Amino acid sequence: MKDTLRASADRLRLQAIVATTFCMLAASTLPGVEYYYVFQHAGLVLGPFAWAHWIVVGIACGLGVLAHSLSHRALLAFHVAACCMLGAALGGFDTAFWYQLATRCTTSQLAFLGCSQCSCAGSSTCTAQDFASDPTCHGCTAYPREACAPALQQSNKFLLAFTGLTALAFLAIPVFYSLLVLCRLEGSHAAAAAKRQMVAFAVDQQTALVEAGEKPSVTPPMLASWVGFLLDSGEPDCTAVGDNCRNALAGRGFDLPIARKKPAAAGRKLKRKPTGVRRRNKPGEVAAEPRPDEYAVAEFGGAKPEQTAGEEQRKVQFMVARA
Repeated sequence: MKDTLRASADRLRLQAIVATTFCMLAASTLPGVEYYYVFQHAGLVLGPFAWAHWIVVGIACGLGVLAHSLSHRALLAFHVAACCMLGAALGGFDTAFWYQLATRCTTSQLAFLGCSQCSCAGSSTCTAQDFASDPTCHGCTAYPREACAPALQQSNKFLLAFTGLTALAFLAIPVFYSLLVLCRLEGSHAAAAAKRQMVAFAVDQQTALVEAGEKPSVTPPMLASWVGFLLDSGEPDCTAVGDNCRNALAGRGFDLPIARKKPAAAGRKLKRKPTGVRRRNKPGEVAAEPRPDEYAVAEFGGAKPEQTAGEEQRKVQFMVARA
């Protein structure tokens, strides 16, 4: 049966990679908006703000693309947690940066290091050109007037303060996709584990019946399908349950025909072992009614080759313990 949860997760992976890439590009342009509208091309102020955004957004979105490309549940969970923490940290950094910028711009330029000899620092009117041309202002660490004037405007204050929230919204979209894919993968994993557990329990019950000398309650093809499923699951516990059932049947003299999965590297189909000894009737021929022991032997692939002719002539009842 097709795993619908896994198929749904695979369809969402491509959408998640596209959405994450778009969000990374969109969030990376936010420092450019601040550079043009708020800082008025003042690169000195923009540096820490831009690098913080680019680093956080790059790490968060890059991890999301990697997690969806590998379809790894642990990476998806780590991406969700990392985006939540990095988004909160980025929002806090933007708020702190806005407060620090407003504080530096409202403080007199004369109070900053290296500005005590600058003639224009007393009135806080020094520009970037004054810092470059006036020898007494070369060491001044205050922000120039053209950088602080737009930053102190009320509209730009709100724009700078809400930039972190905008970046957090862009980071929330990849998290939403990661949660969707992670829930589907976990559901698929849980469903597969439940199926293995259910089949293992059923096979274990049939093994108990065989060991007690009783007839199994299911048909041989169904039991063979269950045992083959457990052997192909790759789980040590399931493989042990399948081997126990096969060994119990072998101990009673019956070989359970199991159709194993074709290996991935194999290029040809595996031939199934014949499971019966019945032949087709010719036209007009009336088949003799087989005895119960013949039904049992035919359904389980016939008696083993090492059985003697005398043992074959005895009346065999399927899975009945003999003294």
